[in-house]
Amino acid sequence: MHADADVVLTGGEVHTLGESDETHDAVAVRGGRIARLDSDYEMQFSVGVETDVIDLDGRVVLPGFVDVDAAVGGGGTRRSLRAAARRTTERGVTTVHDRVEGERAAAYRELDADGTLPLRVAFDYGYEALDAVETLGARTGHGSDRAWTGALAVPAVGDDEGEITPAIRRDVLRRADEAGFRIAARAADSASVASLLDDYERATADPGGARHRVVGVEAVTPAIATRLAETGVVTVVPPGSEAIDTLFSADARVAFGGSRSAGEGESDDGRGKDSERASERGAYDPLAAADAAVERGVGTTDALRAATDGGAYAGGDEARYGTLAVGGAADLVVLDRSPWAAESIADVGVAMTVVDGEVVHDARQ
Repeated sequence: MHADADVVLTGGEVHTLGESDETHDAVAVRGGRIARLDSDYEMQFSVGVETDVIDLDGRVVLPGFVDVDAAVGGGGTRRSLRAAARRTTERGVTTVHDRVEGERAAAYRELDADGTLPLRVAFDYGYEALDAVETLGARTGHGSDRAWTGALAVPAVGDDEGEITPAIRRDVLRRADEAGFRIAARAADSASVASLLDDYERATADPGGARHRVVGVEAVTPAIATRLAETGVVTVVPPGSEAIDTLFSADARVAFGGSRSAGEGESDDGRGKDSERASERGAYDPLAAADAAVERGVGTTDALRAATDGGAYAGGDEARYGTLAVGGAADLVVLDRSPWAAESIADVGVAMTVVDGEVVHDARQ
């Protein structure tokens, strides 16, 4: 006997993207969590008089996408931020790690408090806020189920108008780790990644266990990719990164996130149409990122895992979301066709986005 579901999505192709990618016809949601994954026939027994039944009409369901280096936009007002978050869900993104300051974080919290925040948000504070957040007693993971403290964002050495020196970065990493913060530090190439890994290993005995991240990696040698895999530090790559195939070959932890702002075109980065789609609205496009990875020889399933479970793992949230499993959060994206069968994953459309069992975006005709 199965308790009635709040929502049942049936008649589709539901991929769990777990360690073994199981496929089901239907998924049931109760109380914002996945209650059942089963065949269309068996799912009939979870439908009650008040169950909202959604006919997928053959569409494909995946775990919701995670942007680990977000630029949601929208400024700092509640209204503009909510609109920007809604636009983000149109791309199937259900969780973002967004760089915030005080006003923006307060607006997110207000949206969360009144139940109008349409996705999950991890607040990534700038390194210059370390003193303030330490004083407030904030730590990674503090907050609600929808809005919480994420990581401390640290620019690459030489960035921030040259104020980030090697010594300053080492001090920031040490203090942040001791204070209980996850760290998201930027490094683009092999030399800068190696230097950052040296600093992480000075700051903590287990940077991978702390889920510290290297963000914005564009190119690495096989030796550096192997070192990333051995340390367990999560590598966050933007769409079209030349590092992606090397990282996967080394079995490194990979997540997707970020994009160049609109106007940075092919002549500058050489990434072509997938990059243009990802940046045309100044926002990350997970399907374009997955397509770019596949173009570089990464398998479709692995590329989609980087866009889902990879991001969840980066935030230490793989037990909550990132794959579809009974008891996990009902964060889903419904695609209009199979990315495994499409000629280009970048051409696959997002039909629906679901967060906590609530449809927050619906583009079905």
